[in-house]
Amino acid sequence: MSPAARRAELLEAIEAVIVERGLAKVTVPLVVAQAGVAQGSFYRYFDDLDAALGELAQQVIAPIAQAAFSLDVSKARNASEVERELLAYYRVLAAELAARSALVREVLLAGLAGRGPVGELIAVFLSAMREHVRSLTAAHAGSGPFDVGDPDITASALVGMVVGASHEAVRAGEDFDADGWARELARAETKLICAPPTPKPKPKPKPKPKPKPTRARAKNKPSKPKTGATR
Repeated sequence: MSPAARRAELLEAIEAVIVERGLAKVTVPLVVAQAGVAQGSFYRYFDDLDAALGELAQQVIAPIAQAAFSLDVSKARNASEVERELLAYYRVLAAELAARSALVREVLLAGLAGRGPVGELIAVFLSAMREHVRSLTAAHAGSGPFDVGDPDITASALVGMVVGASHEAVRAGEDFDADGWARELARAETKLICAPPTPKPKPKPKPKPKPKPTRARAKNKPSKPKTGATR
């Protein structure tokens, strides 16, 4: 087996142990037992367990980070176009959640708790994501369809919303509707950063023309009989 293939096999074994036991209980003996290799083989490819965990976490967040930092809503002319851009990002995140839900959950939990190298890596990612969202919202506040108020508060709210929704998605398990989840988040975020559409004023009803007054025809009065002497 090539070194690259063996390295990938060990990372798969780490993921399997995480899914079964949780990130906090991963040990090198458990990993090598899962992979079916000697313990010395592990250290041939990784300096230590932290280095291997960091590489695995990097695998998880790489596609999510790429999609997140490619997000550009600056050319959006209305809320519908903003929502379409956001939906593309959330579909990438939903695909990762659907494919590796247990691993993503553990990685996110580690990030929120700031535990070990995985926690540090995720914390850096979330911080960078928050700054990216903040700069986007600050740059476009008050222009086009955007209405974000305080960019710092908005950015923190958005990142918190994504992390919270990701946990909910993981809990859903097999019932997770990836596309529906992505659409719901894109819709919610659009409402958060865009001004509500201005309703078109209803056209005023045209006043009905007043009927022209018609002259009443004079009724024929019966003629009075002529009076006078008759001969």
